[in-house]
Amino acid sequence: MPSAEVRNKGMVEGLNGIGYAAVMLGERELAAGYEKFKQLEATAEFPFVSANIVFENTTEPIVAPSVVQTVSKGEEEIRVGFLGLNRYNTAFIKGTDDGRNIVVVSPFETARRLVPELREKVDVLVVLTSLSISQSRQLARDVEGIDAVIGASSGVLSLDNDQSAGVPIIYTGNQGKYLSEFRVFTADGPGIRESSRRHHYLNRDYPSEPVMHELVSRVLAEENDINREMARADAP
Repeated sequence: MPSAEVRNKGMVEGLNGIGYAAVMLGERELAAGYEKFKQLEATAEFPFVSANIVFENTTEPIVAPSVVQTVSKGEEEIRVGFLGLNRYNTAFIKGTDDGRNIVVVSPFETARRLVPELREKVDVLVVLTSLSISQSRQLARDVEGIDAVIGASSGVLSLDNDQSAGVPIIYTGNQGKYLSEFRVFTADGPGIRESSRRHHYLNRDYPSEPVMHELVSRVLAEENDINREMARADAP
């Protein structure tokens, strides 16, 4: 839908402004088709990642399965790997203009194959996911080498001490109402020595950032204009 396209563009513009290091590709970004998504991706200053949204004929991911970002710790550089795993949806299928199909394959099988490879390249390994929180707990138990899971599903907000097999599980609610602060203290070798979490409820005590507020207002106004035009065109 045109209004969804306007919103997706606005979201990418906002994430660019915030300075995101990685964003997991979701089904909604593909709602208007693969070609429209590629146009959207070209405007992003961050990588989209997903290991299990793939071309059906080759099983190759349509975006990078993972990305490694480095952060400074004094004179040391810490390598943080982000792996994207979407919920398994057998009903999802998208065609491309050149006749290929895009599908979602098993996140668990994908994780078992890719986590060991990524683990060797990073100091901290974070899974970004749309799995349910119970599935994320199972993932942490079943696949060794994951340091943290950051997810979003059905508006779930995780507890501050939620974990599985020693792996912190962070779910941040819905509609951007919460900002989740996740602090990581690394060990001398790979992995997390200690971590802390806190959910910040973004109520009226937090003032709007002016540039972002203008962006949100502009996108909502454009969406409303489109929806009004569609309603007029469909009126009996």
